[in-house]
Amino acid sequence: MTAAISTASLVSIDAVALAPALLPAIGVVLVLLGDALLPGRRDWQVGLGLTVLVVGAVGALISAVQAADGAVRTLCLPAPEGACLWTANPMTGMLQAGILAATAAALALLHDRDGGPRDTTVTTALLLAAATGGAGVAASRDLGTWLVTLELATIPLVALVALRGTRSAAHGALTLLVTSVTSFALLVLGVALWMTATGDAAFGTDTVALAWADPHRRAVLVLAAVVLLAGLGFKLSLVPFHAWTPQAYSTADLGTATALAAASKVSAAAALLVVVQAFVGVPGDLRQVSIVIGALAAASMLLGNVMALRQDDVTRLLAWSTVAQAGWVVLPVAALTDAGLHAAAVYV
Repeated sequence: MTAAISTASLVSIDAVALAPALLPAIGVVLVLLGDALLPGRRDWQVGLGLTVLVVGAVGALISAVQAADGAVRTLCLPAPEGACLWTANPMTGMLQAGILAATAAALALLHDRDGGPRDTTVTTALLLAAATGGAGVAASRDLGTWLVTLELATIPLVALVALRGTRSAAHGALTLLVTSVTSFALLVLGVALWMTATGDAAFGTDTVALAWADPHRRAVLVLAAVVLLAGLGFKLSLVPFHAWTPQAYSTADLGTATALAAASKVSAAAALLVVVQAFVGVPGDLRQVSIVIGALAAASMLLGNVMALRQDDVTRLLAWSTVAQAGWVVLPVAALTDAGLHAAAVYV
């Protein structure tokens, strides 16, 4: 009887489905342990980081293929709740592979032979930690995991900007930190409003549909969606939440700028798709949500492209291009359909 009770109370875990997030996390532990045991040997750390990122990306693509006929779910609670905190579908696997591959490119650029940073332990561990958060947020379905992994995908990059050691880098890191804290505050508020409206601690279509059918709860749910979109707007560099982007990019080194422009943006886009996916299939008029998303996309495309044309510095050009590209990523999401979400993921 005791064994049966203990078995029924366990959460089911699929290590293969979790591999895109587990492998970078294991890489962080190995890098830190190796540095403690072999303080004078650091030439292997970048190779280890690249290996776990590439293997994780391949694992994400394999999961995407396996989930072609249906989502792969893990971290599922026992009955009667039965909710699963981790859901991997083809779109999720594609985004995870993109995050891990972009992080691998940033790691390679950060430690090129022409003069990368001396402390490979810190930089490799920070990039792997950010990759763990990015891969986690793409598959998370509960509010807590989504919030924590999204911040994990962002905070290490603040330290990477500051590690360059220049006065301008310190200013850029401070700008990025203030932006990250503001974004986190909005996301926490949005999550609280979401739970108030739906009574659910997860992004579930069923609970969203019930909340949308109630006029009073619908108003709170719309407010929650707007606040969450504002918080994600900072991370995606959507207008008018984009002001930090040129400053942070222009003060970072090439590898860090690559991580900010690619891996970080894919992570933020994945987080947005998790939220919007909860509205897909909900009966009723969703024009309020679509109008807000469409307006942000149009403003980002217009201002980003106009400002990019005025730049004579390649890094600031990259920054304003990121603002414009964020608009293109978000535009199909405004349709609030599965086809729109897949179009955004493919474009990323």
